[in-house]
Amino acid sequence: MLDFTGTQVVAIFAHPDDEAFTIGGVLSAFADRGATITLITATRGEEGEIAHPSLATPDTLGAVRERELLDAAAILGIASVRFLDFRDSGMFGTGSNGNPDAFIQQPTEQVAAQLAGILAEIRPDVVITFSEEGGYLHPDHVHIHDAVAATGQLAPELVPHQYYSSFPREFFQEIANQDHGAFAGMSEERRARMGQPLAAFTLVANVEPYIDRKIAAFAAHKTQQPKEGDRSFIEDEETRRMFARNEFYIHVPTASTAEDPLARLAADLPGSTFEGAEITQPTLSS
Repeated sequence: MLDFTGTQVVAIFAHPDDEAFTIGGVLSAFADRGATITLITATRGEEGEIAHPSLATPDTLGAVRERELLDAAAILGIASVRFLDFRDSGMFGTGSNGNPDAFIQQPTEQVAAQLAGILAEIRPDVVITFSEEGGYLHPDHVHIHDAVAATGQLAPELVPHQYYSSFPREFFQEIANQDHGAFAGMSEERRARMGQPLAAFTLVANVEPYIDRKIAAFAAHKTQQPKEGDRSFIEDEETRRMFARNEFYIHVPTASTAEDPLARLAADLPGSTFEGAEITQPTLSS
């Protein structure tokens, strides 16, 4: 097992739980190898779901989700959690998008400057965030991508290696075509923009040894667990583990000549795939 002692890994996302379902396996693997992981989260997810009324109210949800995130971070081995203290903008087209405190109302260049200040303290070796479509087009996911990309342009010395995380578009289109679940009713135009084409990914990390930790970290976000009947495509254990096994990344070229920590980590994870190799993704029927 590689030793990443002294390596600084920074993950930058929009809401509590984004870290678990996207890159929880890679974060766990880095932590087990001695890396120091900092998670920067733009909001506290105040507009998120409440799986059961006993867990939170709309007024308390942000504070509850902060505690849930700290629990998930402990499971994944994240050393530090920082909030940018913006408000969750809510899903696309909802009234909360227009709240002046909403994250998407904050100018990209101002968020980038705030991020640069934090990164100047940490001096990361690698930075990971959402890809340009934010996975499934959540406006906050897209905005944090834009802000991180702007940070890399504003202060490239602070982002020596950068990766974008997403999911295969082919997977999203398969589940979106179901007549129930998370994306039922989404327009065909938006469905066609979710995720990234499988061919776009430059690295697929096989995190099978970390599936249980990844699932446990997501379960720590109790308020965000699907209500019965929602997201039925991942409710059974076998399917959930199948889609937790791989994490999909796009490497962003930079001028840095420093060694790439995520590429080194993936080489230490058997079954990982690099650019140029054939990449396959299991289907719901497999």
